[in-house]
This record gives sequence, C-alpha cells and structure tokens, in this order.
Amino acid sequence: INIRAVLFLEKILSWLWHKIYDGVELHHFNRIETLSREHQIVYVPSHQSHIDYLVLSHVLFDKGLALPHVAAGINLNIPVAGPLLRRCGAFFLRRSFKGNVLYGAVFEAYMGYLASKGTAVEYFVEGGRSRTGRRLKANPGLLAMSVRSYLRDHKRSVVFVPINFAYEKLIEGETYISELSGKAKKAESMMGMLRSLKALKQHFGQVHVNFGSPIVLNDLLDAQSPEWRREPISSMQDMVPTVVENLGRQIMSGINQATHVNAVALLAMALLNTPKQAMAEDDLQQQISLYLRLLEVVPYSKDVSYTELDAQGVIAYGEEFGIIQRNEHRLGDIISVEPHQAVLMTYFRNNILHLFTLPSFIACAFLSNSSLEKKQVTHWFKLVYPFLKAELSLYWSMRQLSNVAEKVLSCLIDHGLVEQDGEKLSLISQEVVQMSTLSKAILLSL
Repeated sequence: INIRAVLFLEKILSWLWHKIYDGVELHHFNRIETLSREHQIVYVPSHQSHIDYLVLSHVLFDKGLALPHVAAGINLNIPVAGPLLRRCGAFFLRRSFKGNVLYGAVFEAYMGYLASKGTAVEYFVEGGRSRTGRRLKANPGLLAMSVRSYLRDHKRSVVFVPINFAYEKLIEGETYISELSGKAKKAESMMGMLRSLKALKQHFGQVHVNFGSPIVLNDLLDAQSPEWRREPISSMQDMVPTVVENLGRQIMSGINQATHVNAVALLAMALLNTPKQAMAEDDLQQQISLYLRLLEVVPYSKDVSYTELDAQGVIAYGEEFGIIQRNEHRLGDIISVEPHQAVLMTYFRNNILHLFTLPSFIACAFLSNSSLEKKQVTHWFKLVYPFLKAELSLYWSMRQLSNVAEKVLSCLIDHGLVEQDGEKLSLISQEVVQMSTLSKAILLSL
C-alpha cells in the first residue's frame, strides 16, 4: 500500500460520495474498533456493486483503521485504475485456479504471509456480484486458504466480519437488467469507466454499511476438533472442508442478519407484491406500518437495522426520490411504481425477503385455512424450514422456531389481522388484502 496513492484516492472518493450520495451511514462499527486491537480481521461483505470495496476501504481509512488488502478479480486490473487500486490495497486474482497448481500454491502462500503479519484482508465469498439482490452461495476457495493458513500459524486469532451494504439505487442497475435479459456481460475497460462518468449526473440516495456479528475461527475449529491445537498439521487437513462449509454458511447467514431496511426496500416489498404494482395510499401506509411493526416487535436478529421514517415518511421519500408516482383519484390517491423502476426495485425487495419469510408463510397458511391452531402453523413451517434455510441463508435453529412463530402470531393479532378464540386463530375477513400482500414474499420460494 502506497500512502500517497491512498491519500489521492481518498480525496477523489470524498468528492464522489458527496456528489452522488446523501451520505454513508454506519451501523455497529464499534465492533471493528475493538476487534482490530487483538485479531486479524477478515472482512467478508455482501457483493452488490463495484462500489462495495471502495466504500468499505474509505470508511475504514476515514475512521483511522488500517486499510485491508482486498482480493479483486483480475478483470479490474485495467490501465490507470488497476495500478491505482493495487497501491491502495487491491491484489488481483484469476476467477479460477483450476489446472494451475503453481498459481494456487503461490496465491495461498501470499494469503498465509498476510495472515502471519496480522494484516486485515477483505474478499467477497460470493465470488461475483449478485444480479438479483438475493445472496449467492459462499465459494470455498479463499475461505479454505484462510483456514489452512491459520492452521499452519495460529499465533494471532482470526475473526471474520460479515458486512451488508444497503443501497437505495445501484450504479450498475441498468447493466444488471441487460444481463438478466440475456445480454453478455461486458468486460471492464477504460472506455467503460469513462462511460460510467455519466452516472455523476444522477442521485443515488444513501448507503448503509452494517457490520455483522464477528465469527471467530477458533470457535469453529474447537467445535470440529477440540484437540486440534495438539495435532500435526497433516492430520488436520481432513477437517478443513467441513470447517470451510460451516464457515461459509455462517458468513452468508451473518450477512443476512446484518441487513439494513431502507425506504426503497419497504416500498418495493409492498408495491411489487400487488398485481399492478399499485396500491391506494391508505392501504400502502397500512402495509408499510405492518412491516415496520414486525421489524420492531419481532426483529429477525439483533444486527438488523431499519429506517427511522414512519409509513407516511417512507411514501414521501419514495416520491421525492422518483421511484413511485402519485395518481390522484376522488376516492383516494393511488401510489404506483414508476414504470421504468419496477424491474430495478425487485433487487431491493430481494435484499430483505428473508426478514419476512416467517410472517409471509403464516399469512399463506391463514389464506388457505379458515382457522388454525398455533401448533399447526409452527408444525407446517418446521416441515419446509430446512429448504427455506438453505435457499435464503436463514439462521434460526429448529428449537427457536416455536418461539419466533409465537411472537409473529402475537404481532398479527395485536395489529388486528388475526383474531384468537381460545386455541383457535382465524383471519379477520376485512384484512384479507393486507394478508395477501404479506404472503407474496415467500410464494416464489415455496
């Protein structure tokens, strides 16, 4: 890392963030300040945009912490940008090491060297950027290198920190739509960088960076083999795949636990779950109020954060931001998604789907049955939970499900959507529309 290059890029990024964003908000950052004193930190963020690693490095530098060395795809090693990124901490790697044993060995030795020095490292376990907003599965490659390096030299403990980025608008949004429509991904180039400068004319809202609960590698190794410190390195290689698999699952689950729910995601969740992406304003307010109430009363995890706006404020923000439009009507205004924004907004809905998995499932159950008992609802959810957990990187254990389901049902009762008569629960008929909208979040997964 070259400090002159870092200071140069810091000035550029400070100007850029003020130009296109309304601010970069941090959540649970105090964890990092504490951990950095005693551990080697491996930052493992969600990967949604090329902006991810720039934002994180800028935030850490601004807060006075050491810059991490960032594993970047070799496709970013382009003229001008590549050498600058390298001097600011990036090291470039091929997408695949297959067929080149020497390349993999040298790269692993370099990872081990960084670990032995206690140098902070950052890499994206998903590999590429998510084009849909849903989390990808963790790739084992770099995780395995980190685990093997630590087994060889474990003088300084290693902590993995999941990080979730929440954007209100993506710089690559239009590109993602093109790729999902079947167009080939364009390789990064200087001309592409220059063309992207037109984005400076746009407004991208806020960026939220949420630091999740740290994952201590020692704890995973102890769970796998309590005597691992006394065993020779050669005998520990068999446990590496299992540790890496568990580590990958915990990281993706940790990223989801550190979700930030912004106004754009709430509007997308409500409006895209309706047939015409439109709702009466009063209905939309009620739906968003329900989501906010669930986030408050039955939080998915202690690391989840969400907007401080109320339902009315969320709608006003969406209008100002230009993602929804108001159609006046004598019986009440209709709020709908701007036509060119509908596809892009699915990305932000997918970012928070996992938070409403259980409430949505319960809504499905009541729409299909006139009355139910709490035990029946919980039993049904337990039947499908292993599949949902694998697909959406959910973190609850089977033992926790009954307690969480109880809280969700109590919230729906308090909110006036479900009524209780002894052991029986039934849907209040006039609230079918609200429950139907809530149920849509999980239908595709089911």
